[in-house]
Amino acid sequence: MKVIMMPAQPSPAQQCIDLITIDAFTESTGLKVDFIKIDVEGYELNCIRGAVNTIKDNRPAIFCEAINKNITNEVVSFLSDLGYEGFWFIGNRYRQDNFFACPGQIYNKLSYDVNIIFIHKEDRGGSRNLCRERLKRFEYFEQLHEGITVLNSYP
Repeated sequence: MKVIMMPAQPSPAQQCIDLITIDAFTESTGLKVDFIKIDVEGYELNCIRGAVNTIKDNRPAIFCEAINKNITNEVVSFLSDLGYEGFWFIGNRYRQDNFFACPGQIYNKLSYDVNIIFIHKEDRGGSRNLCRERLKRFEYFEQLHEGITVLNSYP
């Protein structure tokens, strides 16, 4: 398996990488999965389709980027059919304790990271209850502004 480090600054260079589905990886390693983080720039549904057996077998929490309305709605529909409920998870992109010690906001357009955390409806670990207490349930993409309001109300 190859690990690709992205440059800190935009780069015109392209790089070919080997891909493996999450299902193939978990099958070959025997790993059980509790959490999946997906940030694949528009390929979220493809990634989830490549993990469908792992998702069905393990019912992990799934943390997925949500910046495109059509893709997000497809992901929500697909995971809903698998028994998942989604909650907006939107946070301020700038953190004072950031890795590169940047003194201020460096992003020009988006100042928020927009994600949805999906928890299976039969979750027994308490994550679903915590999400219901603290986060806005995803119902439709246009309620994005409500999710921002909810998260900004927490310290």
